[in-house]
Amino acid sequence: MIFFSFLILPIVSVWIEKVSTGIFYIASYPFLFFNQCMTLIPAFRDSLIEIIRANSSPLVPIKTEITPSFNTIDHIRSVIFDVYGTLFISGSGDIGTIHKRERDCLYLKAAEKSSIVIHYDTPCEILGNLFSSLISKSHSDSRAKGIPHPEVDIISIWTDFFSKLKEDNLVLTLPSETEIRTFAVYYEILSNPVWPMPGLEETLKALGQRGFVTGIVSNAQFYTPLLFKALTGEDVAGNGFKKDLTFYSYEYGQAKPSPIMFEKLKDRLYNIYGITADETVYIGNDMLNDVKTASSAGLKTVLFAGDQRSLRIREDVCPDSVPDAIITSLNQLYERIV
Repeated sequence: MIFFSFLILPIVSVWIEKVSTGIFYIASYPFLFFNQCMTLIPAFRDSLIEIIRANSSPLVPIKTEITPSFNTIDHIRSVIFDVYGTLFISGSGDIGTIHKRERDCLYLKAAEKSSIVIHYDTPCEILGNLFSSLISKSHSDSRAKGIPHPEVDIISIWTDFFSKLKEDNLVLTLPSETEIRTFAVYYEILSNPVWPMPGLEETLKALGQRGFVTGIVSNAQFYTPLLFKALTGEDVAGNGFKKDLTFYSYEYGQAKPSPIMFEKLKDRLYNIYGITADETVYIGNDMLNDVKTASSAGLKTVLFAGDQRSLRIREDVCPDSVPDAIITSLNQLYERIV
């Protein structure tokens, strides 16, 4: 009977909320999320996907001055991708890089869309400074623990953000976790609009038909995987990516150029698929985070130079790094790997 009560107790604490999309979902359920790694319950996940879809519009890559190389990369069995600036056009260039002056008032817009009431005359500058200070503190705390390239837990940041606003009487009530996640998605899609890179679906389909094992290694947050379903109509697995080969920085507390995700990728490739690092190619738009870091882990590399917004050459920090190939559109990829 005691065990039965333990199971029932969390259930009776559930209540239903209605978001602006008209979709009902469960809020404040103790087991709704677990360290951000547990799958979102379907109704709530679908509401977030609909927010992304409804607030996204087509973007076009800005042509770069880079000339693609025609090198072929032999003996490849696995193809791994970055997300922002590679698979998806990033309106701000990368996740979390929008200019401070452009983003400040988006806090109020995202709050309004999420049914969170921030005091109407709160200066945007206060909100922007608070958010920046919380990011900086999280990074500093991680570096003090010996993590040179930390990644934030964006839900933790936004939770602290609204706790501080409540402490200063700038919000009437603390938002629930579902409200905070909804706010996080609105803020991200408003501050960093994204759209599938031209050729994304055709490229992934072609790679799958040729038998390549595909995966993802990306600086990302909990909402990043939702982009696929929202903007391509298929989720991550439906686009051919192996679930055990998807690595997102928020899950590890470390961001590229930390090698941690590449080391875990290598272990899984070899232990599960029998694929070695030199049989794997990684495609990304950043010479430091993608090319140099993946190459140092033993992977072959392709620089994606298809959009000026997100192309990062970084000659000052990796002058000697050379990718195995350069492409300026995704459909050039399967011509270069054999």
